[in-house]
Amino acid sequence: MAGCSLGEAPAADPPGETLILPAVNTWCAPGQVLNFAFLTDFAPVSYGVGDAGDPEGSVVHGGYESDLVDALEAMDGSGLRFRRIPVSEWTDIWLLPATGGVDIAGGGISIVESRTRDDQGTTVVAFTSGHIQYRQSLLVREGEVQRYASFDHLSGGDRVGASRNTTNEQRLLELTGITGPNGVLAAGTRVHTADGVVIADGTSDYVITAAGASGNIKTRIRIEPPSPTQPEVYYEFSEPTALDALAAGGIDAVVSEAISNTEAAAAYRGGGVLAVSALDETVELGGWTLRAGDAALLACLNAKIDYLTDNQRIGFPEWHQDNQVFIQRALAWTP
Repeated sequence: MAGCSLGEAPAADPPGETLILPAVNTWCAPGQVLNFAFLTDFAPVSYGVGDAGDPEGSVVHGGYESDLVDALEAMDGSGLRFRRIPVSEWTDIWLLPATGGVDIAGGGISIVESRTRDDQGTTVVAFTSGHIQYRQSLLVREGEVQRYASFDHLSGGDRVGASRNTTNEQRLLELTGITGPNGVLAAGTRVHTADGVVIADGTSDYVITAAGASGNIKTRIRIEPPSPTQPEVYYEFSEPTALDALAAGGIDAVVSEAISNTEAAAAYRGGGVLAVSALDETVELGGWTLRAGDAALLACLNAKIDYLTDNQRIGFPEWHQDNQVFIQRALAWTP
């Protein structure tokens, strides 16, 4: 498991192989294979290729984060080796390192301080340096880009699809005034849940953030705002997917970060049906989580992530243009 001292080298060379140590000792996890849990359905940032039901674990990690992990392994003297573990469940994926069996968790996770704490409020995980930037956006029908050119254009009667426990959801609710910055739902907000309708009273008993929601609204299906000038928010749809509901007119927009919305617009029915609009001004950084006590490993990983991303000057746009950018920097690394 992770957590050994920074700079420690393997006790012995692998059988039949002479191990040459770097001049400056930069080993992160010598002699270990770190379990890396990755989200399987967040293309092109992190996704799985293969049969998720295969007991032999044939799902292969793909995407931006996969190439970044490959580059970490390729850095001379890093001592990093990873075992990729596919995870299809988004909720609380960031807390997996705290539960044992997983050393690192990733897959489109925005760095949010509240995600470092468990249900008791104890800090149990820590984020790495940011390695990717996100900005929230709206995915709309091709002919309605100007109508929804800004989040401010969302108004009464509009219906927006969102995903629970995401920064997408949190920003949408903040930008439309359905919640305040602390995630408290405005008084009079009606939340349709699997168990019936709950009406928020403006107190901290009704909270939605990127880290989760109050127990009484965890199973939210739809949100009716307190004002007729605000949009409704949908989490479940009569069509198979949110994109199908959008194309068919069941909803008017889908909120997500611009990378995945752009990918969805290009891929849906061959393109030309959906388009991206309303780019949020707020920039989020995405990172990975480790156990809070793995300070030495965290510091070592951060130094190498910062090198590979040139201190966040290299990210998704550069990788999208040349997906060899990280491996090329890794091979140029001098310990």
